[in-house]
Amino acid sequence: MLKQRDYQAAAEFFTKANKLDDDYWDAQNYLGYAYYSLGLQQKAEEAFQRAIDIDPENAVAYANLGIALLKKGDYALAEKCGDRALRLFPSLPQANALLGIIEINQHQWTARAHKFLEEAAPGIPAMSDILRRWPTADQKGPKIMIMVSTLR
Repeated sequence: MLKQRDYQAAAEFFTKANKLDDDYWDAQNYLGYAYYSLGLQQKAEEAFQRAIDIDPENAVAYANLGIALLKKGDYALAEKCGDRALRLFPSLPQANALLGIIEINQHQWTARAHKFLEEAAPGIPAMSDILRRWPTADQKGPKIMIMVSTLR
């Protein structure tokens, strides 16, 4: 359902899955993704947070919550989520991309942002595209907003 981009059907499916097993972090994570894709920001954040509550050591759930928080402009909390995700899983592409995008949106194009995007690029083709356009950290790049689907 998610691959077919039928986010409404996916939300219904993962809601039912969570009723059957409310300790299944992956179902919460996918529910959050479906809600995010439907534009249901608050519900997405709540689902990602429940995934974290179920498994506090899950880097993917932290990265996804951070991405949702980034969308609404909560850079400080999104950055905390990204930092936590990287502490748990240092090579997680979504967390590196999240922190790179936050750096760009807060401080322009910096060496730190460039490093995060380079770390994310092998797992997220969109980051490679950005780096091809702005290959060095000393170039001014645009501010960027990114969707969860780009980071998956």
